[in-house]
Amino acid sequence: FAEAGYYQPRVPATDRIVGRAAISAALEKQFQTYYECRCEIHASAAMGNYVFTERTDHVTLHAADKQVGSRVCAVFELDDAGLIIGWREYWDSGDVMRQMGISPDELMAAM
Repeated sequence: FAEAGYYQPRVPATDRIVGRAAISAALEKQFQTYYECRCEIHASAAMGNYVFTERTDHVTLHAADKQVGSRVCAVFELDDAGLIIGWREYWDSGDVMRQMGISPDELMAAM
């Protein structure tokens, strides 16, 4: 990541998380909810400084060791030095909440 890079985990529902330290803290917070994140890449493409991926994230929730899968489209934007300056993710939060058995407020708290 570029020092001033950003991560937006749910476009458009969440704000951008800016800066390496803040992004690291956000990802560490996510791992308080799940572990064993495995990303199954279905497709990827690049154009200029952009990389697009379609994937399924498979995670195991700490609560009851329950497995959840989520189809995700992510867009990465790189600077000329090859550092990530933007990471945006698009996914069906309703499907994830249904699988987890939680409310929208509980999902936001986990992120």
